[in-house]
Amino acid sequence: MINTSKGRIALILIVFLTMMTAISQPVSASTSYIVSRSDKKYSYTDMKKDIEALTAKYPDRLTSQVLGESADGRNIYALCLGNPEAEKQIFVTAGMHAREYINCQVVMMMVERYCRNYGGKYKGKTYRQLFDEVAVYIIPMVNPDGIAISQSGAGAIRNAALRKKVQKMPRRGGYSNWKSNARGVDLNHNYKMYAGKHPQKKPASENYPGPSRFSESETKAVHDLMKSMTNMKACLNYHSMGQVIYWGYKNKSYKSKSYALAKMFRQMTGYYLIDESYTKATYGDLEHYVINEYRIPYVCIETGYGGVPVSSRQLLPIYKKVMDSFEKTAYMYR
Repeated sequence: MINTSKGRIALILIVFLTMMTAISQPVSASTSYIVSRSDKKYSYTDMKKDIEALTAKYPDRLTSQVLGESADGRNIYALCLGNPEAEKQIFVTAGMHAREYINCQVVMMMVERYCRNYGGKYKGKTYRQLFDEVAVYIIPMVNPDGIAISQSGAGAIRNAALRKKVQKMPRRGGYSNWKSNARGVDLNHNYKMYAGKHPQKKPASENYPGPSRFSESETKAVHDLMKSMTNMKACLNYHSMGQVIYWGYKNKSYKSKSYALAKMFRQMTGYYLIDESYTKATYGDLEHYVINEYRIPYVCIETGYGGVPVSSRQLLPIYKKVMDSFEKTAYMYR
């Protein structure tokens, strides 16, 4: 009898310890999330795989399309979070400058967060209700070729002729500091507001505006997606670094609308505001293009600190600061 009791007690202890061990084991990030939360370089291949997995798992809330192809044959993807037939739209970009690729992962993490928690609420509205009214269109990696160069050097360019051109281009610092696309065009100088003198006259790692406005497949993709939206209400452009938010209009009525969006991001992130109302549209950036072409509120959120590429250790802190971006912006313009 005593031996039987001891056996039962031992069995109970074994079962209890087994259960506690299982509970205490950390859940693998790969099984919990599709988009990696690890502090590694988030590549074009990672993004492509994640887009395919997310759209397959959440087809009722996330769709994708290919807007075009880069010079080295990489797709330029756009995502629609919410109802593609929504009456209003928010436009989001990330990864325009190659070395700022941390924002591609941050934005993809945000997309997955909303997909996983579509019944979650903000100010009494579920995410489904918000994004049914205001769809969020996202280009999570505007510059896939440039990002490949920044992460892995010129060898990441698969086309031999293009790779040779990249190797010959003037560059500031090593390949990790690359900003341009694989044709040596700084995409954020290639939009319509394009005037004045330029610091770089030929293809290079940064600052060359290109041979003409919208000469690049990447900026054409941005242009075409924006033109397809019937009622775009705001534009969010994620860059790095500085922990600041650029905003502003010369026109007073539009400036007040822009300030409301900038103020909301200031309260959410703690980043400083920089009013660019009186800067000249010298280098054809997206900001001045959006302001002058569409007359909608625009903010450029500069994430991270301490140099670019931003340290991968900042991934989660950055994400936590901006993770509510889509719901708050959609609610503002619902």
